[in-house]
Amino acid sequence: MASDEDAAAPAAPARPIRVVVDDREPAETVLAALQRMPEVEAIVSRLPVGDYQVDDECLIERKTVSDFAASIVDGRLFRQARRLAGASPLCAVILEGRASDLSGCPV
Repeated sequence: MASDEDAAAPAAPARPIRVVVDDREPAETVLAALQRMPEVEAIVSRLPVGDYQVDDECLIERKTVSDFAASIVDGRLFRQARRLAGASPLCAVILEGRASDLSGCPV
């Protein structure tokens, strides 16, 4: 049986989530938000694949809607997806924007 003293003991602090942000990503967006989070350790470094690497376990490619559409047209998306999948068992593509961002896209 646990004593009242054991129940009141604070939990050990969890280690921060380590996010490596590719140095080619704009610093004023996601990086700035990550740096404000005390539970995240944001590190800027050159990533060979992807835009973000989370705890050496997951790679994330971030694309605007218009860049996503353009990368489908020029074939970049499929090469990037193949490299991403080959570099990490866990990976994701995050789309940023709205459908209206596609107006004027070469699609």
